[in-house]
Amino acid sequence: MSETIYIYPSKTKLAFSILGAMAFVLIGVVIITDSLNKNDMEKVMIGVGCSALFALCSIMGFIKLLQRNRPILEINAQGIIDHSNTWGLIQWQDIAFISTIAIQRQKFICIDVYDESIFLARTSGIKRKLILLNKKWGFPLITFNVAAGNHSTEQIMTEMKTRLNHFRETRLNKAQKQLSYFKKKKK
Repeated sequence: MSETIYIYPSKTKLAFSILGAMAFVLIGVVIITDSLNKNDMEKVMIGVGCSALFALCSIMGFIKLLQRNRPILEINAQGIIDHSNTWGLIQWQDIAFISTIAIQRQKFICIDVYDESIFLARTSGIKRKLILLNKKWGFPLITFNVAAGNHSTEQIMTEMKTRLNHFRETRLNKAQKQLSYFKKKKK
């Protein structure tokens, strides 16, 4: 159980996202050229905005593709380390429950924690408001979409639950040993 498992983002999904963004850049260029011929400056501005936005998305995608050697998630003896969000280390002792939900054929791993305030303190501003909005809709505080990674959602879920159960059993065994020690000492 001491082996660390690394989950990396999918190069394929990122490549398709880049291609999609580049397609929207081309659509923006078509809108610009067509609107310039018709002298419609409003549509030219829409085309420029569309092209600029999706060109920026393409560039960011290329940068992410080049920096792919960083995992989005680690599962180790201490807990789950989230590199894709602001959560950082989520220790096994903080986790109350792990489950999955599916939204439009995408599976999300959901983690309920005992003390949400500890994790909310790690966020600020708009991100905190979005997380609290998700909570109002019934979602747990911490969710991961790792379906595009190098492991399936089921594999990751199984590993997380196995390690959480191992942590709890180890902790329970320790507590039972301490209890029996104190009972013997009391006699």
